[in-house]
Amino acid sequence: MPRYLEFRVSLNDIEPEIWRRFMLLENATFEHLHECIQDAFGWEECHLFEFRDKKGRNAIAHAEEDDTFLDEDVPAVDELTLASFFTKKGTKCQYVYDMGDSWEHAVEFLGAVELPDNFQRRLLDGARACPLEDSGGVWGYQNCVEVASMSEEDIKKSGDAEEKLERKEWIGDWNPEAFDLKAAKKDFDV
Repeated sequence: MPRYLEFRVSLNDIEPEIWRRFMLLENATFEHLHECIQDAFGWEECHLFEFRDKKGRNAIAHAEEDDTFLDEDVPAVDELTLASFFTKKGTKCQYVYDMGDSWEHAVEFLGAVELPDNFQRRLLDGARACPLEDSGGVWGYQNCVEVASMSEEDIKKSGDAEEKLERKEWIGDWNPEAFDLKAAKKDFDV
């Protein structure tokens, strides 16, 4: 029977929590984990990233295309298997995406399981919509949440109406509370 690794990933510093839970094959690399996080959250994979230790201080794997990475002892994500790092249930690390906006994700290994099903990866659960790409980090995300909840009348009454109207137009119909597991699974499950 195939063996799968189960993970729970959540965005740091955002309340209520934005999170996803998924499984992928045991022989997967950190590159596969990166792809899972991108697809599960709905990121657009247009920025550099790296994996760091659970406190976020030391890199453990970096983006292959990051030619500015100076520590030669840290492997590229396609060189490090998940099973070599996540050896015990509860092992954690950080995934940092977009070094400008600095989206920090807490990655927790929930354990390994053997299943009769044969798949590469499977999205199991999650909550809330991912922040919009290039929204400006946690502060920009909070601004988007505020503007999404405001009517156009309320925005016009606010002190920074022009900026908020532009932001409202930019976010369109984005809803910070929306997460459609069934729709997300169609794009994620392989």
